[in-house]
Amino acid sequence: MVVNAMIAAIAAHANKTSSETIYHVGSSVSNPVKFSRIQRCGYRYFSEHPWIGKDGKPVIVGEVTVLNSMASFHRYIRLRYLLPLQVCLFFFYS
Repeated sequence: MVVNAMIAAIAAHANKTSSETIYHVGSSVSNPVKFSRIQRCGYRYFSEHPWIGKDGKPVIVGEVTVLNSMASFHRYIRLRYLLPLQVCLFFFYS
């Protein structure tokens, strides 16, 4: 599977002179890559090579919150977004 993905990537970029495309190929059977590791690598890469915004300044990246389950996702959304929104709506309509 990995070799096939490498051959496909080489063929897709054969006629291009420069490319900074990053491919990730993983297998869930042997040595799987955890999402938290991909997140850390992405954070490190964009911290060292920041995007430049329209104003010419580098875009500051923050660490992404990695959640373990849908239940923890629902809790996070409820506390982070829904509860403050309900408080704002309460004061707006009263």
